Amino acid sequence: MEEEVIFKGHQNIRCRHKTTLEVTKDDYLTPRGDCIIGINANKACYDLSDRFKNALRKSKVTIKIIVGNYEYSFNAYGSKELILSNKRDMVIRKS
Repeated sequence: MEEEVIFKGHQNIRCRHKTTLEVTKDDYLTPRGDCIIGINANKACYDLSDRFKNALRKSKVTIKIIVGNYEYSFNAYGSKELILSNKRDMVIRKS
């Protein structure tokens, strides 16, 4: 099962946070947003399909980030406690 989220870069993207990645629908970014990897996203948690949300709550998933010719992927583990209702962004945390 796949869910594609398209987002754009920004001059203030630093992606220096050690435990958090975020993609936002916002069209701006301040230098303080050190976990944000993309803006102007076409989806937030709220917009994900119900089928995908249910899969996230139950299982291990592989997240793949593709930027140009570069690809980064990692495994993540969901939780039945995930609400996945935010209408502005998606946040992935390492625990």
